[in-house]
Amino acid sequence: FDSNAPLACDLNSDLLAASWTNINLDKLQPCAAEVYTGSICKPYLRMWQSCVETDNLDVFIVPPVAVPQNSLEDIVSTFGSLLDTFPDCKTEALPFLCQYLFPLINCTSGRSHSSSQEECNRIATTICLQPWTVAALNPTYSSLLPDCNMLPPGNSVGSSNASNSTGVICHEDFIEEDSLCYPRCDRFAQSSGSAGRFISLSSLISLVILGVLSILILLFSVWTHKEMYTYPSVLVIVMACTLLVLALISLIYGTNSDHYCSSENLLDTLDDYTVFTTIAGAIFHYCFITISIWWLAHIAIIFIKVVFPHQSQNIKGAGLQKFILIGVIILGLAIPLPSTIVGLAVEEHEFGIRRFPAGLPAAEADIYFYSVIFYNCIIVCVGVCLMITIGWYLLRQKCFTVENSYRQNTSDKLVMVYFASFAVSATFFLIQYSVLRKNYNKFTDGLAEYFFCEALGYVPGRCSRDVFEDYTSPYLDGFTYIMILLVPVSMFIFVIGSRKWKTEEICKWNYGVDSEEDKNYLSGTNKNFSFGTSE
Repeated sequence: FDSNAPLACDLNSDLLAASWTNINLDKLQPCAAEVYTGSICKPYLRMWQSCVETDNLDVFIVPPVAVPQNSLEDIVSTFGSLLDTFPDCKTEALPFLCQYLFPLINCTSGRSHSSSQEECNRIATTICLQPWTVAALNPTYSSLLPDCNMLPPGNSVGSSNASNSTGVICHEDFIEEDSLCYPRCDRFAQSSGSAGRFISLSSLISLVILGVLSILILLFSVWTHKEMYTYPSVLVIVMACTLLVLALISLIYGTNSDHYCSSENLLDTLDDYTVFTTIAGAIFHYCFITISIWWLAHIAIIFIKVVFPHQSQNIKGAGLQKFILIGVIILGLAIPLPSTIVGLAVEEHEFGIRRFPAGLPAAEADIYFYSVIFYNCIIVCVGVCLMITIGWYLLRQKCFTVENSYRQNTSDKLVMVYFASFAVSATFFLIQYSVLRKNYNKFTDGLAEYFFCEALGYVPGRCSRDVFEDYTSPYLDGFTYIMILLVPVSMFIFVIGSRKWKTEEICKWNYGVDSEEDKNYLSGTNKNFSFGTSE
């Protein structure tokens, strides 16, 4: 038909059978109208112009309130292209949406023409049941669809011979439910091909090595108990216990889909997390924060011993070291509790799956940022500043210079390597999170678009994973897993090297000030930096 020719208000034409409603504009104060500038809905709106007693060349509509007209036009266009596999639905759904989104209006005659409750129910529950249900799950399209019960009753009801399609063929990563395709919880992965294999293998291997090294650290610490079970090196043992818990929980949780899939349907799983997901998320959140506390506390203790040797000696002489250690441990156990409790008790901040296949669950974005990311940024910055100060003092006393390398204490170098390894690993983690957060909205929008496309049935070449895979960083994620291993490796070397502590005297600042040379240093008569042993 000619979209530029005014047509009679014939709502039962062969082109369109629609239920409609006329609204008395006396109830709308004040009356407002704007010219429809799009093209998709113009044929339908031109047809119904006589229903509002006008035949103007321009089509006047009720101004959209929340979303600009051009944005609505783009959404209708995208939605219409997704309905190409449902021609009967598309024939009726597009005119209906045009009525709903762009109601005709004539402020002079006092009439408005829009969609009705009856037509909405007919399309949503019969003709377009399948695509309508899928669209309701997509944030982009769910805001486009009306609540049928909120629409006014129609003045007339047309009829349609269209029928709903049944039976679809789904992609191998999807399952069929009620003639729709949904992603499988135990099979869908956000990275495919070599990238998906890389992150899966790197995470699995890293977690296994992390667990093995943590066990070895605990075993060898028994062999070196005289050195390791002392202040403050015992914090390395506490750290190893925490890392072991993280490794075991990660392996148990991530290697068996039954632990995180509450349903075969991934979308149902995301609406209803398993109990194990909640528990694993709470443990991960709690342990991840405590690890940073142990690390910073260890650096702070060494910092005091190096920069303030007199005060450190007084603390040791007063027997306060064990109380400081107890206080540090209590503080490390208490600080993570508030955010962990919030994640367990408040539904909108609950621990859930944030990647597929499921890694360790994390809290909702806001609480995760403020209690983990922002907190760790501060911890790492403070720790690095303390490390730089310690290094400067040691260099100043010629403890790490080449000419004095034969007189260095092995523990000095190893503990600094351990501190630096944690800082490097944490930095990579923060970089990985920054990249993830930067692309998060584009990733989720692309993933929703892909799910929506596949929900209508698998057609080779129609749905592209690029709409969300382009916003993932699997190689950076996998490399971050590998970099985490720097921490247990440096800890293990530190424990093994502790057996050599007794063989040298220079720079033994881990254990207090006992030797005569140390006392000479503290009195300013000796420039060699030495703290002796605590035995």
